[in-house]
Amino acid sequence: MLASLRSSFALAFLTAALVPACSDDGEPGTVCPDAIFPSFRVSVTSEDGALPEELRIEVTYGAGHEIYELDDDTRANKAVFCKAEPEEAAPPEAVVCELWTSGAASLKVTASGYETIDETLSAERDECGIKLTEVSRVLEREKGDGGA
Repeated sequence: MLASLRSSFALAFLTAALVPACSDDGEPGTVCPDAIFPSFRVSVTSEDGALPEELRIEVTYGAGHEIYELDDDTRANKAVFCKAEPEEAAPPEAVVCELWTSGAASLKVTASGYETIDETLSAERDECGIKLTEVSRVLEREKGDGGA
């Protein structure tokens, strides 16, 4: 009799444990990826092909301000990770930066003789949190007084 009570108790416990895992509507919930992504991946190129050597990328975000320069990237790498591409090219054709800002960021790209890129990037979100936003910008030569 005691063995029968134990079996009944075990069966009732297992049934109660499994029932909450079932859904009435039959649709599975959202499954978020285990991988973590930066808020932004920013690619900077030039209309001239090669990037100017004095290229400067400034990123301001909620917790800080970081600067990347082609010839000195020692001030970045807290939330802003940039690399020249291709790495062996001098000067490179692009700089790609991952911004781990957890939200909006201000992007400013400057180089002598080129129009300044100055904009605010807004983070996109979904049910799993912040989504990776791909941003591509091209440095354009400054226009003369006549617009040429």
